Amino acid sequence: MTGWSRASRRLSRGFSDADSTAINASSFTFESAAGRLDRDIALADLNDGEGIARGKIVITQGSNSATVDLSKAVTVNDVLDAINSSGLDIAASTEGGALKITGGSDFSISNGSGYTTAASLGIAGNSTGGTLTGDTVYALTGNTTLGQLNDGNGVFIGTDVGEDRYDFTITVDVSDSIDTNVRVNLGSVWETIDGELVETEGAVKSMQGVVDRINTAIADAGLGSSASASISNGRLVITNALGRDIDVTEAKAKSTTAANLGILGNATGTLTGEQRLSGLNTTLVSNLNGGTGLGGDGILNFTARDGTAFAIDISSAQTVDDIARLINDDAGNGGRLSVSLSNIGNGLQVTDSTGGSSNLIITGDTAESLGIATDVAGVAEDSVTGTNLQHKYFGMATRLDDLNSGAGIGTGDIRITDGNGVSFTVKIGSDSESVFDLVTEIQGQADAAGANINVRLNDKGDGLMIEEKDGEPDGGTTILVEDVSGTVAKALKIKGESSGTGDDNFIDGSAEVEVEFEATDSLNEIAQKINDATGSPVRATILNDGTGSNPYRLSFSARATGVDGRFIVDDGGLGLNLSTLDEGNDALVFYGSSDPAKAVLLTKSSNTLDDVIPGVTIDLNTTSEEVVNLTISRDSDKIITAVEEFIAAYNEVLNRIDFQTRYDSETEVRGPLLGESTLAILQSTMNRTSLGEPIGVDDEFSRMSQVGITVGEGGKLELDRDKFRDAMEQDFDAVAELLTAREQITQETETEIEDGVFVRNTDISEQFSKLGLIFQFEELADNYLDSVDGIFTNKDKTFADQIELQEKRIEQFNIQLDAKRVRLERQFLAMETALASLSSQQSALLALQG
Repeated sequence: MTGWSRASRRLSRGFSDADSTAINASSFTFESAAGRLDRDIALADLNDGEGIARGKIVITQGSNSATVDLSKAVTVNDVLDAINSSGLDIAASTEGGALKITGGSDFSISNGSGYTTAASLGIAGNSTGGTLTGDTVYALTGNTTLGQLNDGNGVFIGTDVGEDRYDFTITVDVSDSIDTNVRVNLGSVWETIDGELVETEGAVKSMQGVVDRINTAIADAGLGSSASASISNGRLVITNALGRDIDVTEAKAKSTTAANLGILGNATGTLTGEQRLSGLNTTLVSNLNGGTGLGGDGILNFTARDGTAFAIDISSAQTVDDIARLINDDAGNGGRLSVSLSNIGNGLQVTDSTGGSSNLIITGDTAESLGIATDVAGVAEDSVTGTNLQHKYFGMATRLDDLNSGAGIGTGDIRITDGNGVSFTVKIGSDSESVFDLVTEIQGQADAAGANINVRLNDKGDGLMIEEKDGEPDGGTTILVEDVSGTVAKALKIKGESSGTGDDNFIDGSAEVEVEFEATDSLNEIAQKINDATGSPVRATILNDGTGSNPYRLSFSARATGVDGRFIVDDGGLGLNLSTLDEGNDALVFYGSSDPAKAVLLTKSSNTLDDVIPGVTIDLNTTSEEVVNLTISRDSDKIITAVEEFIAAYNEVLNRIDFQTRYDSETEVRGPLLGESTLAILQSTMNRTSLGEPIGVDDEFSRMSQVGITVGEGGKLELDRDKFRDAMEQDFDAVAELLTAREQITQETETEIEDGVFVRNTDISEQFSKLGLIFQFEELADNYLDSVDGIFTNKDKTFADQIELQEKRIEQFNIQLDAKRVRLERQFLAMETALASLSSQQSALLALQG
């Protein structure tokens, strides 16, 4: 191992003290580095997915020569940094899909002895005029994986099951009266064999797979001679040989497969898709502004500070680098203005080098779209720093496990209440794999409940939006999202309440975290507010370096280690002047050879490798340049401990049942649940399961007693450690199958009720072809504890309903008693009045007698 996974760390300029001086900060905004516009590319993705030959290159410039070691390079930036640190008068950058090296004088680049690294990078050769532009090593081809497209957002492919599933439709116009709909399935292929639905082919992974599936679907529709798909100039192309119309539509609402491939829309004769693979170290224009792309007519109007006015058309730009190149190389510009990324990296910066004194002016709708527009008078500055261009990094194809720096969102139930008070609960389980699964699940439950809720990707392209439906009357109260169980809503940053009704009745789950401050806040108070902010990707601490009059610095550290934890900080113009202490790199392990160039490169965002050797977890405790040998053996004691923990939990459940249902004949003390049939049934089911056999397992062991797990007094489980250990040594796989086998039967998840309209099958229950005894207990527990329809949940609801009924009856009795009390009090008062009257009359009579 040579590199340890570390957290990204940034350090501010110095301040005089930490607890008394007001910093005058207004707000800081934190976001994942995925929001940057210069996305780094893995070397493994170059050369049609074949990667490069790591090793050494030799750069010769005049009488000087430098050997650059790229044996441990992982990304394109690693290569650029190494070349730029060679000590020669050269600078390495990227252009399109190639490396570009420029120098103060001519130079040559060759392979190091015994290596082919320079050739594999496309830069072996001699410069011309001090410039060497390498061969293209990064371009869209048939081998390009779908995960690389759209700046790593990938292509959404549905996971629904069925023989008739499909992802988009190509409508081919074959005559004046005939249009043929070609349904294209890029997902798993399903067939019914011997009455069972079987997956016969997995979902496509590459662009060639997409082309093949489209052409197969066209041929199956009888249009093989009329239409076809291909890849041309890095784009997907669909051709109608008859020169007639082609129209591509999505299969269902909220699906984005065709759009992700760049072919959504229509054309006559040939439909040429949009570019979906950026160049090296840049991002797609189509992913700017949350995925809406470039606005306006594509014309930027400039007036440099020397008074020169010119306009530049950037409508042809497909990447952010294209935008910069079109502006910087424009003849009318003549080098007066240059465009680069802003210091933060999520926007552009325009710099004027004329030395003039007039205002720098940038106008036009496209300038507004790029966040670099000034007002008509301009600014008396040499540069304009653009706003956040909201690079999209959250889409329907995004895997839920990848969110929150790889921590995912977990599982659980969320409850959503619309503006009319209509509530519904959504159960998010492990079967929800993508953002699309999540969106369709929430939307489906909302529609089923009649709730005025729409779920979509937000406008920033970094999260979900929960809002009211267009065209529906506004609700009278705010939208509310709660976690019933688990922390799914919190992890999605949608937990909470909207800020108001009407136009404000929405919840935006943006990954950006803005922390607001008082102008009087000290450095300590700022750090505390950052640490208290929900969803903040960083921790803030105060560092006293003990030097000078401003020794106190604000330090930011990523909460997640590795590349996934890298972050952006916008200090709101305060001027923190952040320096990078640690980029935040993944752990690098070179496996199989002492020479990194020949070894297999393993990378991980954490310091734990759990997928290198099946069943083995390797903890990386420190860095090392020396070869480390690992001896791997099965940890039987840990397995036995886990079994003992299960047995202890099982027996504890029985103890609690016994206590709640107890009866002491001597004291006649009864448990509160004595006679409750639910617990008796649970106890019986647990006992039956412990004595039963695994489902679908035909192996050496078929009962737990055969491996040392037996039923003792009172139905409690007991473990014979020696017998269990002997069983593992005899046939470990058979023990594993007995306890932990789990294979689920695939069922159709959606039904098409009419052309292009799908509904989710709500009557599907999990079925298993294999299920070990431990997982049988898990299913039993879920059956009782499910927060929506579990047996205990329903029983609790029944008790709550009964209690509520009794409380209502008591309330009614109290009303009746109150009325009777009033009546009796009136009768008593009347009686007292009568008695008083009689007493008075008696006194009068006695007086007369006297």
